[in-house]
Amino acid sequence: MMVTPVVPLAPASAQASSQVVATRAMGAAPAPPRLLLEVLRPSFPLRLDPRGGLVVEGRTAPHALVQARVDAVPPAPAGRTSVAQLLMEETVQADADGNFRITLGLQRAMRGTRYEIALRATDGAQSTAEQRLLVLPVQG
Repeated sequence: MMVTPVVPLAPASAQASSQVVATRAMGAAPAPPRLLLEVLRPSFPLRLDPRGGLVVEGRTAPHALVQARVDAVPPAPAGRTSVAQLLMEETVQADADGNFRITLGLQRAMRGTRYEIALRATDGAQSTAEQRLLVLPVQG
């Protein structure tokens, strides 16, 4: 049991001094473990074959929800910026072991298009920071 030191307070009058003692209650529930989101497959750098698609597999807390957003970013013409185009938004639930899978199917896109995948896991009131994956097209 951890006890913080006694802190005497200045008396307001001629009465006896007051004291404040802070303690941690015994049996208090420990803080819940931090929610994690880990990408297991494919390995980095991520490459998308437009003819075969891409499967992203990972792990988080059992039964947590994983939100995925996939944007296609076409190459920008010289002197211009490129505008991302939403390809898909999907929420999947991790299995009892915390494993999940997101599948990005066949894609027809302009040569040089890159893909950005944003992932976030939530479990009750907890959520992870958004993870962004950059997926480059297979060259050739």
